[in-house]
Amino acid sequence: IKIFTGGVIPEGADAVVMVENTSGWGEEFELKKVPSPGDNIRAAGEDTRRGDVILPAETEVGAPEIALAATQGYGALPVYRRPKVVVLSTGTELVEPGTRDLDPGEIFDSNSYAIVAAASEAGAKARRHYAASDDADTLRAAIGEALETADVVVTSGGVSVGEKDLVKSTMLDLGVEQVFWGVKFKPGKPLFYGTRGETRLFGLPGNPVSAMVCFDLFVRPALMGMMGRGDRRRPRIPVYFENDVVNKFGRLHAMRVSIKRTEKGWLAESVGAQGSGLVSSLTKADALALVGPASDGIPAGEHIEAIVLRDEKLQ
Repeated sequence: IKIFTGGVIPEGADAVVMVENTSGWGEEFELKKVPSPGDNIRAAGEDTRRGDVILPAETEVGAPEIALAATQGYGALPVYRRPKVVVLSTGTELVEPGTRDLDPGEIFDSNSYAIVAAASEAGAKARRHYAASDDADTLRAAIGEALETADVVVTSGGVSVGEKDLVKSTMLDLGVEQVFWGVKFKPGKPLFYGTRGETRLFGLPGNPVSAMVCFDLFVRPALMGMMGRGDRRRPRIPVYFENDVVNKFGRLHAMRVSIKRTEKGWLAESVGAQGSGLVSSLTKADALALVGPASDGIPAGEHIEAIVLRDEKLQ
């Protein structure tokens, strides 16, 4: 009996021979291969069965997942929308990289590029809104535009107590409700968080390392929650140091460390100086070891928690 791909198997038949394994389509033909029962037959339910969960919650939907849903008759799926993130860097000292050389007192804007990259890596739809100014009217216009178009607004700089730190006051003037300002944490003490309606606002410190560490510990988890991606949280592991670690800051210190697996567990080693402006230290860090806040330090060999930044180190 001739049958086409995808056809229903006639009653009594238990195998299909591909035409490539026959001498042709005539009334009589020769089989080039002896079939066995079940050859080239796809049984009902061999892929999924009634009641199976085919796509668990928190599954990232790509082409294979769409194909699977479509085979089961789903024309639409309930999903989390990727949050829209607008990133602003503030400060008249900022210069766009690649545009010109620096004058005395200027620095290149690295924060907004890094934060957009980190937000995109987390799964959000992120864009920069350039606002390198400490002028109140310019800041107000930039933050106001961001509030109207974003689910999450992230600023860097302007949230401390300096005369030109106008970002926090501008947010409050625009109707942002302050949830907290300042954390007992290093690096990143002047962190600001507020809301206006459904929009969330994070005011990160201006120092590059502080901005990136605060993004990873505060903004990234918020984005994960908005997307239902609990599975994408940073792994946490116990680590120890070979030498005593002193905590002279009186607050929780997220120390940048490299990690290495040993017979005793995960050995952490400081990447070096921990200054908030030392961007190169982030390129060397595998994890953030959480030292404190109540202790003066960590004795050698004692385990503490660390947040892993590079999953490949755990392989």
